[in-house]
Amino acid sequence: MRKIAVISTDQALNDRINQIAKKFVDFFEPEFLSTHEQSIEYLKYELPEICVLHVSDTQLNAPRLIQEIKKDQWLHYAGLILVFAQKDRNLTTEISKNMNVISTMSRQEFVKGFF
Repeated sequence: MRKIAVISTDQALNDRINQIAKKFVDFFEPEFLSTHEQSIEYLKYELPEICVLHVSDTQLNAPRLIQEIKKDQWLHYAGLILVFAQKDRNLTTEISKNMNVISTMSRQEFVKGFF
């Protein structure tokens, strides 16, 4: 079973990911993380294959988290899916440099149409 780190406090986004994961229960297991400390610890010790990071989440310090991921080569293991608010679309281009980003998607697209 593949582990998916979900770094987000956005309940609608987290619920959507949970709905998707239920359809693939034998393949994916999401772990919802809502603090910087939880997120870094999970990424360091669990080495998830996929990480969904809500870069526009106002409750998280996403720039700090991204900076730590970029600094530590071991944290480049996970393929990142970046979820963003429309206003932060350009930020994802900057974040994607030298990182293992497999996809970027607006929050609206993800919550309403991703399955």
